[in-house]
Amino acid sequence: MEIRFLSQPFESGDRLGYVLNAELTADKWKNLTVAVAFVKSSGLKHIIASLKGFSTSGEVALFVGIDFGGTSREALSSLLDLRSNNFKVNIVHNLNGITYHPKVFIFTNTENARVLIGSGNLTEGGLFTNYEASASISLDLGHPDERAVLDNLLEQIHNWSNQSTRGPLELDRELFDTLCRINYIPTEASASYSRK
Repeated sequence: MEIRFLSQPFESGDRLGYVLNAELTADKWKNLTVAVAFVKSSGLKHIIASLKGFSTSGEVALFVGIDFGGTSREALSSLLDLRSNNFKVNIVHNLNGITYHPKVFIFTNTENARVLIGSGNLTEGGLFTNYEASASISLDLGHPDERAVLDNLLEQIHNWSNQSTRGPLELDRELFDTLCRINYIPTEASASYSRK
C-alpha cells in the first residue's frame, strides 16, 4: 500500500482534476466507482471527455448526491447523455434530512486499485481552485489486507446509497425530468455560490 497526500490549489500537479484526467486516460483501469456529494458542469466539463473515453472500454458507476442544490441540472443532463451499459449514474438522496456528502474515487483492475478520498467534489472548485485535500491510496489487490480495504470501501458506497430513500435511483430521462419538475436540482446559474 502506498499513500500520498494531494493538496490544492497551490500544488498544480496535485489538483484533483489533473489526477482524475491522468487516471482516466492511463489505459490501465477497468472500473471507476465514484461517490460524490455534488456535481456541476463547471467541474464536469474538465473531465467529461476523459470519462466518455474511459467508458468505451471500462465501466463507470457514479453515486451522486442532490442535497443542498449542490448538483446542477446541466451536470446531470451531461451525465445522462453518457449513460450506457458501461456508464451508470445513481442518484442518492435521503428524505430524512441526512446529507449524502462523500468524495471517493476508486479506479480498479484485476491486480491494482487507486483510491482518492478527500474533500473535493466534481465541481470546478473541488477539482481545481478550492483549498482541498485528498489522500491517494495505491492498493496491490494480490495482498489480502489491501483487497479487504477495497472491498470495504465498495461495500460502504453501496451501503450509503442503499440507505437513501428507496435506495439509489438510476438516472434516466424520466427521473431527470421528475427531479427538475419538483425543483430538486437547480440550474447551475441559480445553484448556491457556496457549493462551488
